[in-house]
Amino acid sequence: MDVGLPAIRFDNNGREHVHVYLIDENRQWLLGRVEPGAIATLRLPEEALADRPMFVRLAVLSGERMTLQVARHPRAALTVAQPALAITTRRWWFAQGELMSLARSP
Repeated sequence: MDVGLPAIRFDNNGREHVHVYLIDENRQWLLGRVEPGAIATLRLPEEALADRPMFVRLAVLSGERMTLQVARHPRAALTVAQPALAITTRRWWFAQGELMSLARSP
């Protein structure tokens, strides 16, 4: 994995592990598993950045196994579609079944 790739900070304030995905209209990438109470730095895959300006969404699945169809999973929390690099300008966290974000401080 290239350490120069953009990344997101993800806080899991939930009571179960979560799997965090990046999805576009054709593909999905598992960014990682984040344990309850943990903070993780999740790198975006190079392929997701190659087709700029591609719109992507984050998806979070709590307490479940990994899936090949997270966008269709009834328990998945999804963001609105946005440019891949825009996702890196926010701090993300999951709490009480909700995926939330704030702009990162400079």
